Formats: sequence, C-alpha cells, structure tokens
Amino acid sequence: MIKSNLVQTQSVKLTMTHELRQAIELLQFSSQELIEYLEEKALENPLIKLISPKKPTIRQDSKNWIEQICCSETSLADFLIQQLSYLKLSPAVKTKVVFLIHCLDENGYLTVAYDDILETYPAMTVEEWDYYLSILHGLEPTGVGARNLQECIVLQMKKKGFAKQEVELIETYFDSFAHKKWTAISQKLSIPIRQIQELADQIATLDPKPGSRFAKEISDYVTPDCVVLMEKGEWTIRFVEDHLPKVQLELDYYHRLIGNRDPFVQDFLKRNLSEYHWLIKSIESRKSNLKRIILAVLKKQESFLKYGRSSILPLTMREIAAELNIHESTVSRAVRDKYIQTPHGTIRLKSLFSAKVGDHQDEQSAEKVKQMILQIMEKEDKLNPLSDQQIAEQLSHQSIAISRRTVAKYRDQLGILPSLKRKKFS
Repeated sequence: MIKSNLVQTQSVKLTMTHELRQAIELLQFSSQELIEYLEEKALENPLIKLISPKKPTIRQDSKNWIEQICCSETSLADFLIQQLSYLKLSPAVKTKVVFLIHCLDENGYLTVAYDDILETYPAMTVEEWDYYLSILHGLEPTGVGARNLQECIVLQMKKKGFAKQEVELIETYFDSFAHKKWTAISQKLSIPIRQIQELADQIATLDPKPGSRFAKEISDYVTPDCVVLMEKGEWTIRFVEDHLPKVQLELDYYHRLIGNRDPFVQDFLKRNLSEYHWLIKSIESRKSNLKRIILAVLKKQESFLKYGRSSILPLTMREIAAELNIHESTVSRAVRDKYIQTPHGTIRLKSLFSAKVGDHQDEQSAEKVKQMILQIMEKEDKLNPLSDQQIAEQLSHQSIAISRRTVAKYRDQLGILPSLKRKKFS
C-alpha cells in the first residue's frame, strides 16, 4: 500500500526578478545602447523624463568655412548625376545612365548585370548596354561603375596612362598577380620579376573603392566611457557622462495623478514610480560596478599605463572576478563594448585582458607577444621575409616558447600576410 506524507522543506533559490534582469542589462550596455534603452523606457513610462545633453553649436563665420565643407551631404549618386549635366546626352540616354548610377553600391561598384537590366528595359541591346557603361566609366571618381575589383583597377590604369603591356597583364593574369604568382607570370611574358614588383607598387596607389569617400559611415571616433588620469601620484578614473541624457521624474504628470483616488490610477502610478526608482538604482549600480572593475583592471595593468601596449600583462576575467568577489560573467558583461581613454589612446577595456603565453616563470601576455612579432617583422629583410617558424625561433631566443601555429594565428589577427605574400622583389 502506498502512503503519502506531507513534508516541509526549506531551500534557497535565486529568482531572476525584473529589477535584477534590468540591472544586468544595463551593466552590459555600451553608451549608445544605454541611451537607446533610456529613450525606450521614457516612451513606456510617463513618469520618466530625459533631459538631453547640450550639444555644442558651430559658429557660422568665415573662420571655419573649411570645416563646414566636410559637413556636405553630397552623395555619390548626386555627384555623378551632376557630371552628366555637362555632357551632351539625349534625355533617353541620360535616363538609362541615371538608372545605372542608382544601381551602384556604397563603394561605387555596379550591382546589376545586362540580364537584370532587361527586366526594366527589355528592348536594350548589348551595344546600348556597353555604350551606357562607357559613359558611366568616364565619370569621376575613376573606377566607378566597375563590376569587380579587376575592372575597377583596369579603368584607373587606363585613365592614369599605364603602359598597354601593364594593362594587358592585369586584364589577363589578375588572379595570379593578386596571389603573387609572379614567377609564373615572369616566365610566360618574359619580363623580369622586378618589373612586376614595380607595377604592384604603382597599383597599390590606386583606389579599390572609388565610391567609399561619399559613403555616410559612422565616425571612427569613439566616445570613451571613462578617462584615466594621474592625480596626486595615483591613477584615477573619471566617467564621461556629458553625452548621456539625465533621468528625472516627470513631476507635472506625477502631481496630476497623486491626488486621484481611483484604484486603477493609483496602481498605475505605483508601478511606474517603482520602475523609475529601479531605473535610477540600476544606473548607479552600473556605474559603481564599472568603476570597481575598471580600477581593479588598471591596478593589474599599471605597466600598460606607464609604458604602453607592449607592457600589457597576462590577465583573465576570472582573476578580476575573484579579487572583487563577483561572478566572472559580471566582469564579462561589464567590459563588453566599453572604451577607456588612457595616456596611450582610447582603447577597448577588453583589450587589457590577455591570455598567458609560454611556460616560463616570466610569462608574457598574448598582446605583448603580438607587439614583439611586429617588432621582429619591422626589421626583417623585405626581399627574404621571415617564415612563421623563423619568427617562433627568434621569440624562443627571448624566452618566449610559442609554436609556429600560434605565430600564424597572431599574425592573422594583426592583419599581416604570410611571408610569401610579404616578399618584395628587387
């Protein structure tokens, strides 16, 4: 016979509340994500008021007319269409070329083929297609309207007056040329490799993305989350907050509702007021946790603050988490997409974490080893560049035990080509 008993037990369980989830979200947000989050909350909650930061105004006087030029919003399409107005073209021809202009990508490459055009202009012949293309290719910047990189380079070579033999080489052997299979080209065309090297140096001056200068790209400038300063002999941090909106209580709306005794209105007011207070608390918590973590990282990486990137020491998020008695995931969230301004430039906070390399007591960080690889390559013979194995051997002489495969990985991360493609020909 089965018997059932009622037994009372106690257990401890962490519940992920809405408020806790909000605090975790804010910690991992970048500055821009935080701004977007606050704007979203202000739309949802009528008690949340955002005071936008004051933006500096630009004086419109004769002294800064040069700076105002860069504010021009002329697009690539506008620039090309403007050039068409100076050409003697019939309205029908101009319409077709303008259509092609609007089929360019942000780099100036044509994204449609002849077969695609037939869907819009079914009567267009191949000869007409080639004619419209020739008009487009005659516009500035040279290379615009190309269907691929090879055509883009050839168009610029012809415009700049490269020798016919040089243009034909790129037209016929572009893939072999790009992959530095120059010995085979030299033998086929009976020209010295030195001449091919000189051609490569000239081609390197051409623009592979002629339309990119008109693209509306996000500025490379990054607003740091904090600035690292030396004050009274100690490193301190100062948060950069002048670009963030200030969160305040919408008092007018609050006072209108506080006197209303309707239970529904009171419940609505209570919930939104609670959310406002939790938002304020979460913002302060984000700032407090960030400050603790950044200061702990900088304390470990003081050599970087003094001497630069080559002095970054091995450091893991687990070490920082253990020191601050917090979870490793909290550190990971906190450093995500955060930037700090240091005496050596504005850098990702995450870049100050680096794995250990080598088995010696004098362990080096991966970042430091990368800097050492760069220094070795700067001194190498360009006519006979070092292989990954040779670089590994040179590092071993400096007490860095590292494999050829690891050198290759770091070299790729630095954006450096392998030795065969770095080779120069005298």
